[in-house]
Amino acid sequence: MTWKKPRSVPLKDQLYADRCMLKWQGMLLSDHNERIDYEKDWERQRRKAEEGARRWDLDRWDELILDSLQEKTILCFVLEAEEGAIVCGSVLRLEGQALWLKTDRGPRKVLKQQVRGIEPKVP
Repeated sequence: MTWKKPRSVPLKDQLYADRCMLKWQGMLLSDHNERIDYEKDWERQRRKAEEGARRWDLDRWDELILDSLQEKTILCFVLEAEEGAIVCGSVLRLEGQALWLKTDRGPRKVLKQQVRGIEPKVP
């Protein structure tokens, strides 16, 4: 393997053959690989935590919606589409990705994609 390197001292006048970064490359490569593995593990753990939180939210939502559907408890939905809008009512029926709520102003259809949060109404 031959390559040209800029030198200020002629090769014949050097006390030893300078290999520059060759002696360090093994260490730098292993440190780099270790850091990459650490970042992958961290990202994997973060994704796993987010999925767990989302799964808990969905389980909790299912529980609240079924409770409202069966026992006519009142839920409050925070909607994303309308900034700060909160719709409270009991669930009348489920239709695919939509919920029909019985509100004070009459029946209202709420899409699952619109819902940012859901909580039982505190009396």
